[in-house]
Amino acid sequence: MFKFKTIYGKIRTLLVTVGSVFFILFLVLVFYKAKLEKQIIESSRAQFSSEVNSLFKLNSAFMIRTVSFYSFWDEFVKAINNNDKKWISENITIISFYQYDYICVYNKNFEIVQELASDEFLPKGIIPKDAVINLNRARFSHFYFRGPDGLMEVSSASVHPNSDPDHTKTDPGGYLVVARKLDQKVLSELSSVSGSKIDILSSSDPIPDYGNKSIYARIDLPGWDGNIVSRIVFNRKMDLNFRATQNIMIIILAFVIIALLVADFIARRCINKPLRLVTDILKTDNHESIVDLKKAPAEYGHIGSLFEEYVLQKEELKHAKEKAEESDRLKSAFLANMSHEIRTPMNAIVGFSELVEFETDHAKKHQYVKIIQNSSTNLLNLIVGIVDLSKIETGAMQLNYSNFMISEIFNELKEIYTVELIKKEKSDIQLNFFLPDGDILVHSDPYRIKQAISNLLGNAIKFTTKGAITFNCQKIKDELIFSVSDTGTGIPDNDQKKIFERFIKFDYQGLNNEGTGIGLSLVEKLVTLLNGRIWLKSVLGEGSTFFFSIPFITPPTTSTPISLNNSRKKPVQRNSDNRKRILVVEDDKESYLLIKEILHPLNIEISHVRDGKDAVEFIKMNPEIQLILMDMKLPFMNGDEATIAIRKINPNISIIAQTAFAMLGDKEKALKAGCNDYITKPLESKKLQELVVMHLLN
Repeated sequence: MFKFKTIYGKIRTLLVTVGSVFFILFLVLVFYKAKLEKQIIESSRAQFSSEVNSLFKLNSAFMIRTVSFYSFWDEFVKAINNNDKKWISENITIISFYQYDYICVYNKNFEIVQELASDEFLPKGIIPKDAVINLNRARFSHFYFRGPDGLMEVSSASVHPNSDPDHTKTDPGGYLVVARKLDQKVLSELSSVSGSKIDILSSSDPIPDYGNKSIYARIDLPGWDGNIVSRIVFNRKMDLNFRATQNIMIIILAFVIIALLVADFIARRCINKPLRLVTDILKTDNHESIVDLKKAPAEYGHIGSLFEEYVLQKEELKHAKEKAEESDRLKSAFLANMSHEIRTPMNAIVGFSELVEFETDHAKKHQYVKIIQNSSTNLLNLIVGIVDLSKIETGAMQLNYSNFMISEIFNELKEIYTVELIKKEKSDIQLNFFLPDGDILVHSDPYRIKQAISNLLGNAIKFTTKGAITFNCQKIKDELIFSVSDTGTGIPDNDQKKIFERFIKFDYQGLNNEGTGIGLSLVEKLVTLLNGRIWLKSVLGEGSTFFFSIPFITPPTTSTPISLNNSRKKPVQRNSDNRKRILVVEDDKESYLLIKEILHPLNIEISHVRDGKDAVEFIKMNPEIQLILMDMKLPFMNGDEATIAIRKINPNISIIAQTAFAMLGDKEKALKAGCNDYITKPLESKKLQELVVMHLLN
């Protein structure tokens, strides 16, 4: 679109006006030329059709007259009645004399008396019997039919005495049928005479498109019953000498169009394009328009450079604003989600903690404690998941690669989740793993692989009420493919598209009343961190299978597989005569009381100090201490420093690091400082008891 007020608009208006007037005149000329051509073609087609029909009728007329001539003859009637084949053969010489292909004589009972054919391979009795019977009524018949050798033309008549040339006064004494093939020879003669090409079509074939430079005439060939059995189409080329006029018109049209386009191009190039670029830049800050404007001649190039500086400054301000707004939005969304997800388990913990204090019914108190434990576990899983997600997204998470056997991870997970099934009262569900290729030595991060499979197993247990849960691993080419399958609720197709989003929870059949909605999102992030991919297959009502793959890295030959499972013995009671002494280094009073209560069944003597300096002094004064539970975050001297100092005093004493720092790398840091083992807070009673007993026995 353009505006008339602009210079380019006025120039283009003039060009459009000139072009429109010429185009109208040109259309008028084309219209009258086409009308004249149509009249000539229609006239030629009508004349050609008349010629062809006359020719075809003339070609058949002699055959019809011949049959008519032989069909009223006293001797012929007598020979038919007497079944005199010899007389018929000697006197009815139509085939040999007139070069017809087939003749057949029937008696009045429609039985063949004599049959002659030019081709010995032509089948006998080829004329439809109904066509012969029809002669009893019609007396004369000329029709066509498709025989074994192709299309045939047939002329037939009933046979009467000499006194009945019109076949109306007497009953038929017999019947005469003459036929000839419409073969290539006949068609060639017709084609030569008519000066056209001939096509034989079936009754259902459409007439070919012969184009505008041809005329055609169609002749329908009826059968004995009047139905069309075939069509003959005569096609003749028609060379009308309109080409010179047409070429002149095309040259004039092309010249005018080119002249208008060149004029419009010059106006657009020199006037409209630079102004349009300026307008576009002012409206949209389009970079491509700025680049094009800078290439324009004279002052337009300088204007383009000024626009470039302006747009860059504007975009920098816009990006800074969008970044600030996005940061604020994400922060608000994160805080809102965290508030909801943390308050939910905390609500149960605080509420049921108050109820436990005053509850006297032992069964209810046990139920409340179980709810508190489950809510605490959910809260811890949420915090761990959020921290891991944050570290992945900020690039702070590091991977620790080592050699390990897949079976060790799978055995540990089976042991853990077999207990989990019992806790959730789903012990009838089978939990199995398979290694189709046998055990595999892998070089990767075992902790992150175990974390990913663990999240998938937790989900499978949550949504499965019967059947089996299976996990496996196999090596395919250069990938390790892990999968976790269940016979649970399955996932609808619409939900599968957003299953890996954060804080997305689907509750099928009321089975997802726990969880944080970040488990699968964390798995997807971990797999991506390991340079892998994740996908799923699920059928609603039948179950789901989650797959993830990681690259298979050939394990270095210099490394040996590490053991992922510590062999731990069950806690045992110790006699008071042989009590062991341990030191708990813990600055939090409640945490110390918790440790004391957890270790009470072990019948060991527990000492307590609040900071790292006191711990070092206590070991100096009490060398009989056999085990230290060392908190890693302490006042005055932290746990790492205290451990290093104690090792100088007593290098053989067992030290277990116990801390709320649970990030990847914290364990390695504690072990490097001199700790023998490591346990994270919140403390698991059974795990702490096992660790203490194991180190005291060793």
